Parts: sequence; structure tokens; C-alpha cells
Amino acid sequence: MSTQAVFGVLKTRVQAAAVIRDVSRTGFNTNQISVLVPETPAATGGQTGEELGLLTGLVEVSIPGLRTTHGAGPLVATLAGWSTAGVTHGLIALRLSESLAHQYEKKIGEGFILISVQTHEPKDVDRLKAILWQNLAENVGASEPPPEVSGINPRPSRPPAVIPL
Repeated sequence: MSTQAVFGVLKTRVQAAAVIRDVSRTGFNTNQISVLVPETPAATGGQTGEELGLLTGLVEVSIPGLRTTHGAGPLVATLAGWSTAGVTHGLIALRLSESLAHQYEKKIGEGFILISVQTHEPKDVDRLKAILWQNLAENVGASEPPPEVSGINPRPSRPPAVIPL
């Protein structure tokens, strides 16, 4: 089953919390939601997690070229693997366009919050984008769907011939 992700950046934790709430109310599980929250003077200790309510397990993430960031969700694990290359390369690895990946890295550096929601259903992409837009997200976009593999049949149409010894 293929996975796509919808992304957007938000100015405030209140907006991010609203996106998380609305996405959860639509039937998505919180383990499909990722968030990267740059640390600001107002966000110290457990306050970041409390403000974002539905997400648990916010951890400190070290991203080269950016201030201390907290994050949760599948995106954090992917970006941790690309930590020496930065956010842009990690997002490109997730099939996001280079242009959008650069925009997100810049916005995170400016203090914006990056939210990503994974889906296995292509029909959910537009619905997730609408939720982000309704909550004033900027630079809303989606990863490219995985390439279709054509002409390859994972199962033979008939059993292999038995060759006598």
C-alpha cells in the first residue's frame, strides 16, 4: 500500500493544535500526524506538548542550520536519518518537490511549525489540504505518489513447470 503525505506550515501553536484536532476528528490517527516545532522563548519544557494536546512524545530534534526543534511522528524519524543533510534533503527523500522542501526549511528557520499527515488513500489528499487551508496553513503541498510499477506481475499466472531430474 502506498503512502503520501500532505504538508503545511503554520505561524502559531494554536493553529497547529487546531489542525491536529480537525485531522483527528476526521478519522485520522495521531500516529499519522507529524509536527516540527521550532523552540521559541515562550516554549520551554513540557509546554510545547501541552499546547499541541493530541500529540504525545515530542522529542528534541537536532537539525543542522536550524535552532532547537521539537517533533513527533513519522516525519521526525525520517528527518533524523537525514540530520547531517538537513530538512530539505530529508523531505525530498519523502518525494516532496525540491522547491517545496526548500520553502519548508526556510519557514522552519523563521519559526513556523511544519505539520505533515500521512495517508494511504489518494482521495484523502485533497481533504487534508482543505483542513490545513481552513486553519490558515501556508505553503500547503503533498508528496508525489510512489511511481506505478507496470508490467511486473508479482505472482506468476500459473505455477512454474516442474522439470524432471
